[in-house]
Order: sequence, then structure tokens, then C-alpha cells
Amino acid sequence: LASAPMPPRHAVRARLLICPALLSLQAVRAYSVSRESVRSINAYKPLRKTAELFQPGWPLEWFDESYVRFREAFANGSNSQAFFDFAREEGPGIYSFPLFTKAFCDIFLQEVDSYKKTGLPIRRPNSMNNYGLIVNEIGMRDALTQLQREHLLPIARVLFPREASG
Repeated sequence: LASAPMPPRHAVRARLLICPALLSLQAVRAYSVSRESVRSINAYKPLRKTAELFQPGWPLEWFDESYVRFREAFANGSNSQAFFDFAREEGPGIYSFPLFTKAFCDIFLQEVDSYKKTGLPIRRPNSMNNYGLIVNEIGMRDALTQLQREHLLPIARVLFPREASG
């Protein structure tokens, strides 16, 4: 995950966009952490505000209730129509759905802000982004990889079988 230019706090939304362009699973597999990132991860470890953010297997309380209900129905054999009843199509092949609670978003943003205040190196998602932070590089890689595998990949396989096959 990479944060985009920071919107006003009241505008932060807990909806996740999913589309084929965001499903670069090979890029996720090939991603490696630089030595500088390892130093930053180790330096930030004792300063973390919410240690659970850095551990795989985030608590279900952090996920939006409607997503949790959808996930349970999907796991119990509900057909792919359940996703289309739950999600919103933003454009052709682009879907959004509520994934996280506002409380989770607040915790996540507090952690990002906390890291930025340390003065440790910040790697931006791209050269045009002055506010973003690649959270894999502050120690969230394992947690986000599990999020992708357990929560997003099953949905992606239904929506985009060719792209999600890796």
C-alpha cells in the first residue's frame, strides 16, 4: 500500500479500489527490501504506535462489518454475485468496497504520521508524490502480504481470473 497525497483528515475513505492494473502479483513476489529499509524498519520498531499493524492477521474488528459479512458468505460458497451485491462498480472493471473501519484508518494514519516525524528515510511511491510512504519499507510488508493473500486475492480471482492467476 502506498498513501496518496494526503487529503483532509475528514475526507479519508475506507473504501478499497480493485482493478486489473492493481493486481501485479509478480511485482509483489519480486519486491525486496533494501538494506536502508532494513535499517529504518529496525530503528522504527521500538517507536511503533500500534504493533498489531506490523503483524500478519489483523483483527476482524479493523474490517468493515459489511465486508466481514460478505467474506463469511463468500467463504460459505456464496456465488460471485454476492460480490456485485456488496461492491460498487466505479467504472468498467473498477470496483470499490468498504474494507476497513474508520477506527482502523485513524490508527493507520497515526502510524504513518508517527513514522514521518522520526526523520527516518521515507521512500515515496513515485517521484511525483510528495506525501506518500511505502509502508512495506517501515515494516508492514508481512501484514500487507497476508492482507493481499487472504482478503484481496480471493476476490481478485473471481473478478479478474487471468490477471489474478499470477
